[in-house]
Amino acid sequence: LDVSKIVNLQYFTIQQNEDACVKVTQNQLDDIPDEGSNSGWYINNTSTGGQYLSVTGCWTIIADENDVGYPIDFYKKNNRMFIADYIDINLGFGRVIEKTNGNWNIILDNSAGQSNNIYDVERPTSVFEAPNGDLYVVSSSNHKVIRKPSGQSTWEIVVDDSGNESAIEYVRDPHNVFVTENNDIYISIGGGSSSAKVIKKSSDDNNWSIVADNSGDTNDINYIANPWNIFVSENNDIYIIDKSFQKVIKKSSVDSSWSIIADNTNNTSDNYVRSPGGIFVTESGDIYIGDEGIPKVIKKSSNDSSWSLIAETNTSNYGGNLNYIEGVK
Repeated sequence: LDVSKIVNLQYFTIQQNEDACVKVTQNQLDDIPDEGSNSGWYINNTSTGGQYLSVTGCWTIIADENDVGYPIDFYKKNNRMFIADYIDINLGFGRVIEKTNGNWNIILDNSAGQSNNIYDVERPTSVFEAPNGDLYVVSSSNHKVIRKPSGQSTWEIVVDDSGNESAIEYVRDPHNVFVTENNDIYISIGGGSSSAKVIKKSSDDNNWSIVADNSGDTNDINYIANPWNIFVSENNDIYIIDKSFQKVIKKSSVDSSWSIIADNTNNTSDNYVRSPGGIFVTESGDIYIGDEGIPKVIKKSSNDSSWSLIAETNTSNYGGNLNYIEGVK
């Protein structure tokens, strides 16, 4: 897994490199992830980006209003960068762009004007490169998840809204995709969908199964109404963000039990969240959660049960105001 941390907001994507921040205050250094010299922060910002460049002297813009309109997801692996731009700069139906040779280039959009065209994406909400090099894109408005296998130039459908509506792999309003090291595929479906769920395709048997959904009692921990971002850790614990119920839940790989990681029950607790948007878990087990409602980014260290504040709104130490946090990676 790439150890970079990404916070997705709106309009501006700003990169902070840990090595360039050696002159900031010690308090800041204490809060910067320390996974190694290759770690860094990537933040999309709603406000004017220029004012933040002089705050710590370690911020550089990697995409701005000339490149993106509403970047909702960002993926970086090695030297490859992708952005899912929910509403592009021309106020269109969005596009997916990749940075190559220093420039952002469109790899998918809706220029064909045909929602049933496999290459047409409308309101893309997730982009993910699997460990085997396959590239996945979630196109929310035309209800599909597509994949470009590594080394190929053509795309294929993973799931969509064709076929039997009662099938597990039938999707309406998909939001997020995650692929594990052994090629298990996880997809969250929710938002405007009446059948909110997270589904999994196992690489062992190629069958789809439901991880969590909106059946059962609303008081159940694994009851979800609007699953947003998902994450599967190195030890196969499954994390799901439910925006509607304002909670982050975890399914243990040890005993399959569910637990609440963060929620909105106690506004004085360090893991209080009002509209969680993203989650990332490092190889060592550190947990990062981005909250759109506060907004803030919090961290739980693998060797400590307490939560700490990494960034929050109106905090200039972290590059200025943070708004509309859609993800942390």
